[in-house]
Amino acid sequence: MLKKKLYLATFRFLRLDRNLTFQASSQFEADDIRTGISADEKTIKIASDLPAMQSSSPAEPEPLVSVEGHTGLLRVIFLSRISPMKNLDFAIAVLAKTKCDVQFDIFGPKEDLPYWQHCEQRLASLPSNIQYQYCGTVLPVDVRRRFAEYDLFLFPTQGENYGHVIAESISAGTPVLLSDRTPWRTLERDNLGWVLPLDAPNAFAETIDTYSKTSWQERQEKRTHMLKFSEHHLCAPESISQNRDLFFDLVRERDEF
Repeated sequence: MLKKKLYLATFRFLRLDRNLTFQASSQFEADDIRTGISADEKTIKIASDLPAMQSSSPAEPEPLVSVEGHTGLLRVIFLSRISPMKNLDFAIAVLAKTKCDVQFDIFGPKEDLPYWQHCEQRLASLPSNIQYQYCGTVLPVDVRRRFAEYDLFLFPTQGENYGHVIAESISAGTPVLLSDRTPWRTLERDNLGWVLPLDAPNAFAETIDTYSKTSWQERQEKRTHMLKFSEHHLCAPESISQNRDLFFDLVRERDEF
């Protein structure tokens, strides 16, 4: 955090933003750019990020269990870099408050080893209704397929400019339980998941317990809805148009200059 503050102070002092155009993926991010580096509003262009759909998995992941095989065990995934910013220890603390049976699988590089050791200690103290394992890293091409194997993506991040991993989970049909520190503010309205403040860990736990009680059929219906949403909205024509116009405008401005 100190390095970031020093960099931003130097950036502003030297006016390194001259002749730069900033791309923001949302109004939320545009506001951060404007306040963070005092950028001129005219230099900030909003163009939604386009998710990287690299996965070789099918458009509609096959359900992993049959109706008869649904036992109520909620399969929860955490997939991200293991660092304080991604807030794995908060996720563990939330699970400790749940009453349902959970299989919690953690994927991601151990970027901060002392922090991972701290998380391991917390994992070891989880109650018996929570089974957990660290599953290593995932190749980018396999991320979507991996998400499709789970009922819920628990991601209480402390901050994301966009959050490609969130888009990947949605594109796999896996609901996201997310903090309110990202541009993805309408998950619940769009029936894609839930957005909760980090000062409400009990609400996270209650959401998990409630979702664990849904039937296999309800989860499959939600997954189907999310796959359709992904197809029509994550790479929507207006997002592609925004990005195309951004680059065309920059080329024109450069030619005029």
